[in-house]
Amino acid sequence: MFVSLPKLRATLAALVVASSGLVAATAPAVAAVEDQPAAAAQAAAWVAAELDQPEPSFDVFGKTAARTDVVFALASVGGEEGAARQALADLDAGAEAYIGPAGAANVGALAKVLLAVEIAGVDAATFVEGRDLEAELRAGMDPSGIFASEVFSQSLAMIALGATPGGVPAAATAALEGMQCADGDFTFLGTCPGGPIPDVDTTALAIQALIAAGSDGAASVAADLLADTQNADGSWPNAFGDPNTNSAGVAGQALRAAGRVDAADLAAEFVMSLQTEDGGIRFVEAETEANGFATLQGVLALGGGPYHDLALQAFADVPHDHLFATEIAWLGFSGISQGCDPPADDNFCPTANLTRGEMAAFLVRALDLTDPGDDTFTDDDGSVFEGDIRRLAAAGITKGCNPPINDNFCPDASLTRGEMAALLFRALGG
Repeated sequence: MFVSLPKLRATLAALVVASSGLVAATAPAVAAVEDQPAAAAQAAAWVAAELDQPEPSFDVFGKTAARTDVVFALASVGGEEGAARQALADLDAGAEAYIGPAGAANVGALAKVLLAVEIAGVDAATFVEGRDLEAELRAGMDPSGIFASEVFSQSLAMIALGATPGGVPAAATAALEGMQCADGDFTFLGTCPGGPIPDVDTTALAIQALIAAGSDGAASVAADLLADTQNADGSWPNAFGDPNTNSAGVAGQALRAAGRVDAADLAAEFVMSLQTEDGGIRFVEAETEANGFATLQGVLALGGGPYHDLALQAFADVPHDHLFATEIAWLGFSGISQGCDPPADDNFCPTANLTRGEMAAFLVRALDLTDPGDDTFTDDDGSVFEGDIRRLAAAGITKGCNPPINDNFCPDASLTRGEMAALLFRALGG
């Protein structure tokens, strides 16, 4: 329902709807907690800038997979809404191929896409045409609660479902609890005992899955193991090389979720010690340049919440408690609205009047109108919305603004409620 004209832009949204190398931390956390928000913002800006490159460095493991991690990273730190919308659009384009065919989907990939979609507040039943991602993931669980033969994907599936209203199936929780080793850790393949150096990444992800499922006891035992094996600098031993920010990022996030704030802040300090001047994060101390994937993982330690509680804002000026936050976010993440402050387009301007030209762009994107049409109107030459106006006219949705001649469109004029009614009547087949 529409309200007063100053709120038209907002209300339209509602309508269009891994021995001996272990070194324990010997002192309480000394991380500069107050520095975490600034470090997070710098990392987010680095990610956004990298995303604009022809070949972003974090795409080394595949573009679509990286876009899920971009969504997670930006949701964790907040900000860079335009980059988040771009990442979701890229994910939309490659999701089906990344997941695999229905009935034979890659569980980990399916779970990551579902999680990204839930974080963005997008409908999981329509994100990939003809496939309900949540229903598909749930249907992939066997009667014993197993989604995948290895702990990592099992945990991802549980985290993704933990982000949905239906939550995590009890059988899946029991299955993961059964994979926990006596020391509290988890191994990638779920076999126990683990090695002399724990699999930090898998254990951290399992902690988040258990927390998402409400299994706080098992999560607490695993969190104690991570805290006890943390190095004095906030990192963790690595059986395959030097301590790295990937492990510190996901472990720090998990420890924070489990209430181990001192250990989480110490992990954040390690991550910040490897941040470069331009905001990116190095993978290991020996590197001199920022590493794309390390940046996406490292930022998770910088104060953000657990995966299943993350949420993206489509626009910087629309807080989560805004009356029309859900509808506006849908407009942004669906690509119908690109923002109101080009070229940054970080804002939506929810209380600004809507022009007829802006409405043309909204309807053309929402209805996927492609016919370029004729140059019907005399007053839209040079308007950034000229192409949209022509497509709207070609579809028979607009007839002009100066009847009976109707040779003008009035692209800069505000839209009245009556005009809105006429446009929607024609657009929706009335």
